[in-house]
Amino acid sequence: MKITINTRHVDIKENPYIKGYATLKFDDKYVLEAVRIVENKDSQLFVALPSIPVDPEKNDGKDHKEVFHPITEVGRNGLNRNILKQFADTEKDGKNIAYDIGDRMSFEPTASAKNFRNAQGGTNTVAFGSVKFGEDFVCDYVSIKKIAERDENGETTGNYTNDVYIDTPNRKVKDPEKEGKMKYAPYFHPITAEAAAEFKEVCVKAFADYKAEKERSYDWGEGVEETRTTSQQKAVAADNSQEVGGLDMSEFEDESQFEELDLTASNGISR
Repeated sequence: MKITINTRHVDIKENPYIKGYATLKFDDKYVLEAVRIVENKDSQLFVALPSIPVDPEKNDGKDHKEVFHPITEVGRNGLNRNILKQFADTEKDGKNIAYDIGDRMSFEPTASAKNFRNAQGGTNTVAFGSVKFGEDFVCDYVSIKKIAERDENGETTGNYTNDVYIDTPNRKVKDPEKEGKMKYAPYFHPITAEAAAEFKEVCVKAFADYKAEKERSYDWGEGVEETRTTSQQKAVAADNSQEVGGLDMSEFEDESQFEELDLTASNGISR
């Protein structure tokens, strides 16, 4: 696995503790942006990966979790050491350095049914979950979203198509094509059509597997094996006013959330 690092020095009067930013490219297929290089009160530098508030209404929004992060000591130490080395070796020339993580193989995404869950509420988000990359990294807060339907003038109609796209947490950045305007850009994202298709395929398959598990056959007792949908199971549980087949049906989501969507992976990430 090759990781290419680009750093730049900054001088921000509003936040003097931020000394620089880094951009990381993984196997020339995925990019992580807006990595901060921060100086603590002891004048020591450390790496702060992009994070989002996990519950803005609690603790004044101070609880954050990293969007994309290492899950092994090898991955964490490798990133921190090489980002800070790159930052120290280059003042403002923006040169890149590349390093390999030991004998690690490629930066391939993987996910399973246990990594995704059905989204609640009336938004265009169908599901959310996490995707692992190689042995050392994971991207959290990955969303599967419905694509808005547009009319002949390109305006949204208020309806959605049967196709989906993959989204990851975003931040506001200046729009280079519209002076004085801002746009949303993802922290972590694929940069090739092949990687985009690969990312989408992994996500939609994991969610499809999750849906299939929700409608799996259960043993209803007395040697009778029946296949029931989630709504049927909940109806029987309500009629009997007790747990059915040893399962607490309150743990199941409303079947109406499982909309009929085309979860077949297509080339690229559509929006």
